[in-house]
Amino acid sequence: KTAHGAMHSGRKWNEFVKRIGWLGSVKATEITITPNGWHPHAHEIAFIAGNELSKDELSAALDPGRAMWLDALCNVGADGSIQRALDIVPAYGPVSDYVGKWAIVPELVNGAHKTGREGSVVPFQLLDVCADQPTNSALEANLFYEYREQVFGLHQLHPSPYCKAAMRVDPDPVE
Repeated sequence: KTAHGAMHSGRKWNEFVKRIGWLGSVKATEITITPNGWHPHAHEIAFIAGNELSKDELSAALDPGRAMWLDALCNVGADGSIQRALDIVPAYGPVSDYVGKWAIVPELVNGAHKTGREGSVVPFQLLDVCADQPTNSALEANLFYEYREQVFGLHQLHPSPYCKAAMRVDPDPVE
């Protein structure tokens, strides 16, 4: 089970989503490689029913979610801190104003075109090394093949059932 799956299930989760008015979310999975190895992580936009909370009140209401995330990480043998493992940024106003900004769209959907930071690289940067140094890139080539083998056929974007219905996504597309 993943930390995301562990957090998004059970009584605590159900009580939390009811309390904050959670409707659904779209999660984007991203994988980087760091000096410590592969680092899969997610970026998620959550849709919350129009509530009357101020930004400070909403941030406080989200505190149990932060604690649940740390518990979920622990349950799958990982660890983290609130500052490093979970960043919740409330957005207000029409969703299209928020989601349509280029600042968030690449974060969700352009993983192949991003670059790593703080010593990490995204898998497609490994290919850049292979193209630039074809005779000295065996490590990068092997890492990219490893990445490709693990993610082949997986989806990067994961809308929740609510979001699939709202976007009219066919739950069983014909392949």
